[in-house]
Amino acid sequence: MTDQNDSKRNDPLVASPSITYFNMLLDNVEQEHAKLRQFLVDLENDGGSDKSARDLVAQLAAYLSQHFSAEEKFMQFLAYPLAARHKRIHQKLLFIVGQLLASNATEAHIALFLRDFIPSWISDHVDQFDNDLLRFATRRNRC
Repeated sequence: MTDQNDSKRNDPLVASPSITYFNMLLDNVEQEHAKLRQFLVDLENDGGSDKSARDLVAQLAAYLSQHFSAEEKFMQFLAYPLAARHKRIHQKLLFIVGQLLASNATEAHIALFLRDFIPSWISDHVDQFDNDLLRFATRRNRC
């Protein structure tokens, strides 16, 4: 006969909740990056279809806000030493996007922002900052 406590000890959610939480957060960040890459591919392939450039920037801003929040939660969980700097970089992009949306910028100007600035910013950010975070997380999880 199995003791109820034995089954709890064998349940990975009960045995090591921090590892399970870590894996959940890591998967979430990786899924968010995949969605972001797909947004950029879609943008390049169809130019945003029938949506205006302003609508696409607004959609991107909402998504980035959600993504940055998840990523910052992950940094907090890890006690990531560069979290404050990373968060400031997120805030700076959201500020720039917010200013653009609040401005009287033309559709052409906003489309240029979407086509030229956003893909390079995201690529640079993921390559430099997010990959550093993921390397730190991987090292931290091994300890």
